[in-house]
Amino acid sequence: MTTRQTLWFVATFAAAVPLCARAASNQLTPVTLQLHYTTGAIHRYQTALTITAKQHGSVKPIVSISEALLQQETVTKVLQNGDGIIKVQTLSGQGIADGKSFVPSTERSASLLQFSPQGEFVKALKLPAADNHVPAIGRLLGEGILSSHGVFLPNHAVHVGSSWTRQFNMRVNGRESKSVVFSRLVGFQRVGLYDTGHVHAVLSAPLAFNITNGQGKGARVQHVRGLVKIVYDANVALSRGIVVRMAAYGKLWMKFVQQHPSRNQKISTPTAIVLTIQLGSDMVD
Repeated sequence: MTTRQTLWFVATFAAAVPLCARAASNQLTPVTLQLHYTTGAIHRYQTALTITAKQHGSVKPIVSISEALLQQETVTKVLQNGDGIIKVQTLSGQGIADGKSFVPSTERSASLLQFSPQGEFVKALKLPAADNHVPAIGRLLGEGILSSHGVFLPNHAVHVGSSWTRQFNMRVNGRESKSVVFSRLVGFQRVGLYDTGHVHAVLSAPLAFNITNGQGKGARVQHVRGLVKIVYDANVALSRGIVVRMAAYGKLWMKFVQQHPSRNQKISTPTAIVLTIQLGSDMVD
């Protein structure tokens, strides 16, 4: 090894030691993961969504929908407890429903959703009517299941490897189900311009709600019972307190039983449906 090579090696090693020490220190340093809402803040996300519904044991889907959307989130108000009221609207997009192309409506009124600093969906203050290309199931997903930032953050500081559990009520079609979310801070990642915390979360919850079709004596009630499990991976900007990237994969196992409301008796054989969801969202500005 020449003198020049020796000096280069020593200089490189000397520079690497503090960097490695700093990286190890960052892994052990507790961080506070919270979402920060600022009135008037606007963020746009490129979102991809795929929903497939099949009867249990069947290969052919009953419903197959995929959408690619440019969505905008605007913080319209920040409450005293730190919650943010967010207007979510679709700016543009395209989709395929059961093999046929369609353009998602951008003229419908925006959703108005309330989120906590921990990222939990608190409630929907306003939900637009479901898109004609998305079956009634789409509306059910809009309340509580897909209306999420994909993070369920702790109330205390955590370090890499820390895990925590949160419980909250997930509202689906007007009824609440108790949800349990297990989360873990996997590590720190650089995503675009942001230093982020990578949070992995698994949500599971029972489903129990009713759907009424028709009115009066001819009305039919469908009792829906089942289970939802969704796995999330999200990146939260440490300094800004915003979600810059999120991916989710989940399944809903549902059983539909139709009943005549006045006779209080079952009038059809239960139908088991398995719903598969894939969702990805990246902040573009």
